[in-house]
Amino acid sequence: MKDALPVLLVVAILGWSVFGPAAYALLANKLTRDREPWFSSVMILGLAFTCYVTSLASGASFKMCLWFFGIGTLWFLVVRRLFGKGSSFEMYMGPHILIVLGILLLPVLQHARMKAQQLNRLSQQYETAHQK
Repeated sequence: MKDALPVLLVVAILGWSVFGPAAYALLANKLTRDREPWFSSVMILGLAFTCYVTSLASGASFKMCLWFFGIGTLWFLVVRRLFGKGSSFEMYMGPHILIVLGILLLPVLQHARMKAQQLNRLSQQYETAHQK
């Protein structure tokens, strides 16, 4: 059962990254009736919530969470400005998935890089010790 927990957590988070934007878009549309700047503000609050929950689940640092939140917010606002009010769900899907996948994968990649550096140091120490 302990082995299944991380898998279930990842499946739940990835499911939320796909279906979360639809929930946020419906909620924001119902609350604001697609009036700006309130609609974008509610959508950005959804990005903040996603960023926070994902960083808690992955163990990412607060600084990394802020970076991804800033990039996702900027992406959403630029796309919203360029393409107008049309399809807010599709505009929101990209930044939302960027935040979820980025926050989930970046700590794993950093950990793998750190382990590779440790193995490289150990290998160099082993080679120098056995050359003499």
